[in-house]
Amino acid sequence: MTKFIVKENSYGHKKRIQFIINQIDKYIKENDINKDALEILDVGCGSGLLITLPLGQLGYNILGIDTDKISIDFANTNNIFEKVKFENIPIENIIKKYDIILACEILEHLERPIEFLRNLKSRLKDDGIIILTTPNGHGWSERESRLVNFIIKLPILKYVLKAIKKNVGNITLKENDRHIQTFSFQSIKILFDKSNFIIQEWQNGPLFGGPIIERTMAKIPGFKTLSNVLGNIVSSKYVLVWYFVLKNK
Repeated sequence: MTKFIVKENSYGHKKRIQFIINQIDKYIKENDINKDALEILDVGCGSGLLITLPLGQLGYNILGIDTDKISIDFANTNNIFEKVKFENIPIENIIKKYDIILACEILEHLERPIEFLRNLKSRLKDDGIIILTTPNGHGWSERESRLVNFIIKLPILKYVLKAIKKNVGNITLKENDRHIQTFSFQSIKILFDKSNFIIQEWQNGPLFGGPIIERTMAKIPGFKTLSNVLGNIVSSKYVLVWYFVLKNK
């Protein structure tokens, strides 16, 4: 049987999936709900390799949706779990309501993030939670990406740095997937408030990470662990990414 194991990288993907699993387990205990009755929606699931399928391997009922057909086709090809489904549809096409909605690294790609959050809200049960992650728009990775985008335009370095531009960990197979929003910790909290959510809990991701670090410093033993530990103790305005648990006001 295929094992969907999320390996740690400089972006904190293993740290993120562990945060998600912990929050799902916490929700089950606090609401005294049977695991088999729990329904999860993963919005913008991409290839499914980093969140949807690892959760499916743990026995959760989960629907992954994405507007990119190539990613969904890939996800369906790799899906071996009866309780996991993938559909190539937008959030607007979802009719039912869910206990838990996942939206990981989606907001930064959207022109109207507040509209997206309101769409999530209308698909969430009254006592449900949203587990949402998004990068710090002023963090290390964003700065690295801007540097790479500048340098790669120089003809002499174009081919040397081409590999750095590739997506890490098969997040999505969609081409030209880029960030168009840059959130600060304060601006993301304001966005949640305007969308009528309260932050029940949050955790910092790693401190360092990005396309250059992933292929250099992250190769050093212990670096990723150190980055994760430092992310837990520094101010939220410095870290790479944030993990949030949101509830209805």
